[in-house]
Amino acid sequence: FLDFCSVEDGRINILYKLKENTQGVIYLKKACDYIDKHFLEEISIPEIAAYVDINKSYLQALFTDKIGCTINHYINQKRLEQAIFLLCNSSFGITDIAFVVGITAAAFFYTFEKFYGLTPSAYRGLHARNMTTDTRNIRYSLENDRDLKGEIM
Repeated sequence: FLDFCSVEDGRINILYKLKENTQGVIYLKKACDYIDKHFLEEISIPEIAAYVDINKSYLQALFTDKIGCTINHYINQKRLEQAIFLLCNSSFGITDIAFVVGITAAAFFYTFEKFYGLTPSAYRGLHARNMTTDTRNIRYSLENDRDLKGEIM
């Protein structure tokens, strides 16, 4: 088994170039794909295990053994990655972001600081993009449903 999952800069990266194609790895791929598609929803370990069609204890053991983290840790990491995107690229309030990513507000602050060593507000202050709603008197429209066109008003 070689590098199914790595953690870099606080992000979990799934590496699908596997040297070993065991049944356990196939189950992990299927479980990770399911989580990646549904992490913003309320999902549970029994639900994931049922989707993969294996026992939940075996699935948890595979995550711990092959990936090096629990299933809940993996789900929280995915949710926090989405939260970071929203912190940096939106004007949503922090409590709203917690709600959107599926973590209760109280748990969000604790979990975020545990993973990143900063509060969500401090992270936003360091990494947020300067956003403006001013279009500078230009009207934007889409041509052919894909080309952005700007006209001075």
